[in-house]
Amino acid sequence: MRFWIFPVTVVVALFAIWLLIFLDVPLSTLLSLALGFVSLAWLVGLLIVPWNLYFGALRAVGGMAESRRRGIEIDAHHEEEARRIAQRMLRLAIVGHVLSAVVVGVISYFSGSQVGYYFAGFYLLSTLFRPAVAYFGHLRRRITSLSTSTTHPRDDVLTMRESVQRHEQELRRMAEENDHLRDEIAMLQGRVYDAERKVNGISQRFAETVNGMADNHEVITGLKAFIRLLRAEQ
Repeated sequence: MRFWIFPVTVVVALFAIWLLIFLDVPLSTLLSLALGFVSLAWLVGLLIVPWNLYFGALRAVGGMAESRRRGIEIDAHHEEEARRIAQRMLRLAIVGHVLSAVVVGVISYFSGSQVGYYFAGFYLLSTLFRPAVAYFGHLRRRITSLSTSTTHPRDDVLTMRESVQRHEQELRRMAEENDHLRDEIAMLQGRVYDAERKVNGISQRFAETVNGMADNHEVITGLKAFIRLLRAEQ
């Protein structure tokens, strides 16, 4: 876009020189045309840039409020920042309209051009015209949003809620399985403890019986070795 500024400026300057030299157009008329062109371009920029930022910030604030109403957590600092931006852009837009009208009026007064007064009036009237157009556009979008939100809630909220519900069900299932496994482990530990206690009792009684035997020394020695083997395997 910036590459076109210089060629357009050159073309406009050559056209003005052509009008001034070959068509004998008065210099005051050329100045009036130049003032009108610059004023029109500035008016278009003034109606677009600050007002678009202002209404964009307002839409952001409205979207945050709608999301909060639907249960979505919103950072309060972001909302405050959007409100500050909206206030600054509103002041900048109004001051820009009024200041532009004053500047164009002063230039028209000293240059004697009547076109500037019309543009000064346009600057002041557009201060009300632009918000009115944006307000009706906001009403149209709001009505459309209210009509669709009754039957089609926000997809991001529905998706998030479904995901949370799935995760909750999965966690409940895992908790139930964990409790079941814990009960089985406790039951197996109890059985192992009972089995060890029984084996120890049998081994002790068997050792006492063998120690009480007075004959057959080889049998006694073999049985004691068997008892030691059982205890080693435990």
